[in-house]
Amino acid sequence: MAADFTTLKDKTTEELFAQTLEGEYDDECPWDAVSALRVRGTSEVFQEAVNFCNSTDPLKRARGIDILAQLGKKMKDNGPHFDERVSICLHHISDGDIIVLRSAAYALGYLGTEKCIEELIKLTDHMDAGVRHAVAVGLMGNPKGVSSLIKLIEDEDDEVRNWATFSLGMISTGDTPEIRNALKRRLEDSFGEVRAEAMWGLSQRKDPVGLKMLLDCIDDDDECLSGDLMAAAETLDVDYDTPVSDLRAGLRKILESLDEKRCETKC
Repeated sequence: MAADFTTLKDKTTEELFAQTLEGEYDDECPWDAVSALRVRGTSEVFQEAVNFCNSTDPLKRARGIDILAQLGKKMKDNGPHFDERVSICLHHISDGDIIVLRSAAYALGYLGTEKCIEELIKLTDHMDAGVRHAVAVGLMGNPKGVSSLIKLIEDEDDEVRNWATFSLGMISTGDTPEIRNALKRRLEDSFGEVRAEAMWGLSQRKDPVGLKMLLDCIDDDDECLSGDLMAAAETLDVDYDTPVSDLRAGLRKILESLDEKRCETKC
């Protein structure tokens, strides 16, 4: 659930920082405060987040990093104090507390500089699943992360595999046999969301195996997911509200075209 900024906007910066320390790390209440502070993005927020990062309390350090990761960030704007935020988050990659390291790893993906991505890739084999999850999320769609993502889609953790498969599929410039084969290996994954992500990633690449599976899913009204329809629309480059019958016809047309090309090649 998104933060209720109509309520949080009236709180002072001090009150919001105090709220980030309430409850458990993943609770909604503290994360609402983190989101509100990111949006506020003032110099006061920046300085207090820096103070948190320098604390002896691991939770404070983690919350400070969480805030700095996307402080004042907009679609085409990195937000204020960008270089300082990058430096702070890179520094905490060597933090000895795992909750801080996880926050720093996620922050590197958000910040996205060349150095951040280099350091994130180095964490691919980390023993903590939460850190590996951060790597999978942070490398989403990044061509430099192909090798790491291919390794992570074999991870023992379901959510790491899930995100790694999604992130690999999102690499728009990546249509290589290596990537296709990696995605195909996940078509029989024990976790349904991973299977779906692999199928969607293959269909985006006009791979006949993925396309046939996607068409089968869309043909089954009882089993069809909204994600299947979105993947079909993206594969065909049409609007998301395109009628299902048109999506089916479009996928069949692509498959027929691929069959014709294979026949011509063999002939």
